[in-house]
Amino acid sequence: MREPAVSFFGPISRHEALFFFCVVVNTCSLNMLMQKPYFCAAPEGASPSTLTSKALSSRLVILIGGHTGSGTTLARAILDAHPDIRCRIESMGMHKILQLYRDVHELDVAAVRLEGAGIPRRLINRASRAFLAEIFAERGNGSSSSAKYLCYKGPLLPDMSALSALLPKSKFIFMLRDVRAVAHSVVNGLNISHLLIARVWNKLVKMTVEDCSRLANRCMIVFYEKLVGDPSTQMKEVLRFLDIPWHDNVLRHHETIGSEVFLSE
Repeated sequence: MREPAVSFFGPISRHEALFFFCVVVNTCSLNMLMQKPYFCAAPEGASPSTLTSKALSSRLVILIGGHTGSGTTLARAILDAHPDIRCRIESMGMHKILQLYRDVHELDVAAVRLEGAGIPRRLINRASRAFLAEIFAERGNGSSSSAKYLCYKGPLLPDMSALSALLPKSKFIFMLRDVRAVAHSVVNGLNISHLLIARVWNKLVKMTVEDCSRLANRCMIVFYEKLVGDPSTQMKEVLRFLDIPWHDNVLRHHETIGSEVFLSE
């Protein structure tokens, strides 16, 4: 795949891009929280069910990510309409836990300090998997832990390597949208320049394309414009990639929002 050029928008470091991406995600989430009611828990009457970390590691978990404004919510709603798929309602808590996991595995200082406190890496690994299992078991859309396939949509760009290691059967859907539309979507209501959004988008897309390439057959790039323009063809390709049988419900997701599909925004 042709890599997005970075020179046009000017240099920006990986850490700067990730930092700004997190700022945008948190700002947008706060704005929406102030403007709209959130579905922050499972529907009333849904009975919690257990899901062990070992069982989660052996199941297909679909992870949907992309820059803010790239159509990740649309992709999640479409997949959640499939009767065999249940998507967990988005939570920034998962990102916080994965940040600790990354620190332990990427920063020697953090690993040494935790080892000194009697918390080795293997304990962090087990705790992280157990946390993910609780996330899917307790806070899904309906009885998610008993669904054939689980999915989660969130700001996964910095967490792809961690999630791929913690969930060995997981597959990633990376939503990609024209940067001009992304910038317009993000800037709307925020005091941020289009050019800054474009620079960050450019860097994050380049990083994620590289991560996708490393994951090989576990990562698929889905173009927002193609998904909107020809949802039937695109969803057949997506479900084929996930090795999940086709179901017509994915083309009627808008009819299930609020009854079977619950969104966080």
